Amino acid sequence: MNFLIWLSNTDLATYVGESDWAYPIILTLHGLGMAALVGSTWMLDIRTLGFPREMPPATPLKFVPIAWAGFFLNLASGLLLFIQNAPKYVKNPPFLTKMTLIVLGGVFTWTLVRRYRQEIAIKGDMAPLSPAARTMAIASFLFWLGAIVAGRLIAYIK
Repeated sequence: MNFLIWLSNTDLATYVGESDWAYPIILTLHGLGMAALVGSTWMLDIRTLGFPREMPPATPLKFVPIAWAGFFLNLASGLLLFIQNAPKYVKNPPFLTKMTLIVLGGVFTWTLVRRYRQEIAIKGDMAPLSPAARTMAIASFLFWLGAIVAGRLIAYIK
């Protein structure tokens, strides 16, 4: 806990928390990263579930690099948001829930992308994906949705 107190008292943390511009800009970047990450991931999840049928299943794989860019943007902006009040966040149930759901969403999405590529290589581009892939897609979708909701609750639940 001493480290977190020290971290939240650094010049950078103070600047992020007290600047008229830093916090809103970082929060905006966090939102853009979330849109890139979750939007790309949900495209993959929804296509895995078969919608829209006329779209080749490989199409959403083109957006995986955008998801990675969103992830790294969220990692950087999230760390900057975290340091300005680290001791509070590590005790905040929605924050802890959000972090757990992000890890689960990331693991399920990464596993789904690998399985997706394997199934397309074996079955072809227009073949339906397996029930296991569809189950992973549902779980991925729900984990990312939960992370968004938990993230919004951080400010309201102490």
